[in-house]
Amino acid sequence: MTDNRPWPSLDDYLTALWRPTQSLAGRLGKFVPVRDADDTVQPVPGQSAYVFYGEIEGEPTVLRCFRRPPAPSLRKRYQRLSRYAKDGGCPAFASFRWWDDGLSAGGQQVPVLSMEDLGGRSLRLHLDEIRTDQERLESLASGWQALTAELSARRLAHGDLQQDNIWIDRDDRLRLVDLDGVWAPPLSDLPPDEYGHENFQHPQRVSSDCWGEDVDRFSALVVLVCIRALIHDPALWDEYHADENLLFRADDLARSMATPLWFRLASNRDAQVRDLTAELHQLCQAAFATVSPKSVRTVPTVRTVPAARPQAAPPAPPAPPATAAAAPRRRRRSVLAFAVLAALIGLVVLLLVATA
Repeated sequence: MTDNRPWPSLDDYLTALWRPTQSLAGRLGKFVPVRDADDTVQPVPGQSAYVFYGEIEGEPTVLRCFRRPPAPSLRKRYQRLSRYAKDGGCPAFASFRWWDDGLSAGGQQVPVLSMEDLGGRSLRLHLDEIRTDQERLESLASGWQALTAELSARRLAHGDLQQDNIWIDRDDRLRLVDLDGVWAPPLSDLPPDEYGHENFQHPQRVSSDCWGEDVDRFSALVVLVCIRALIHDPALWDEYHADENLLFRADDLARSMATPLWFRLASNRDAQVRDLTAELHQLCQAAFATVSPKSVRTVPTVRTVPAARPQAAPPAPPAPPATAAAAPRRRRRSVLAFAVLAALIGLVVLLLVATA
């Protein structure tokens, strides 16, 4: 944007996309947005952009329209990442194209990002469906380990691994969307402006200036712990999941081994879940600089967990929550009260019989 006019609002975007052939540049002009039963274009609001689904000449396409002026570095990041992707990149990343003046909205030309529409659904929705299916959860956990291993081997990091950026595409493959925070060798001097979802990141991530190819190590483990824990304790989903998390919340990560969720995970009957929980606890306690070193390394430290691990003694579980500890006392008081009440009723009955 070259003047001081306000950045386009959602209404401006909706007006522009009502007639895409007049508002979108080049091939984007053939974008046909999905409309609802009332013939209205319906966006999906994200943290940094409004997302519009549609197609271009029959090819499913996603259009990201930014909610605020994107940082100048974002354009450079996508341009460099595009060149890197053409040289091999990572097949797990959704394909994309940056358009400098791609859209006319609110009386000005603004950049947009078009991306491959992967179909399928987010990890959040996928887990909601399969949370009681042990076989599919095992397959998902193995697929997740394979994906993180591939990122490590290619010296790539997504930067914001979380439930709505991890996608199971129409071919049932794990893919990654929202590439604003990707780390790759040609992007090492362009750190992102955002540091990932707080329910998946190390407590010190935002306050730290660490930036490197190991940046996914923590969030990848958070996701793996959640998937594997559901295999043997599917009730965790209904008890701890909300729209903005899988199981962990930022408060859990800031107080490792001190919240009810940690107690459940450390008590999981599967040794691998207990081992992973202990590992995540150690990372939470460590300084982020040691979890994700600032310097770029030749040998990535991100590691995956083998499918089978030797049995190990589980970590000592934290003290049960106060509510759990108080439950036996409440039960004893209830039994005593019931006994007293029964005795009083018996006494009344005896008195009535005696006076009859």
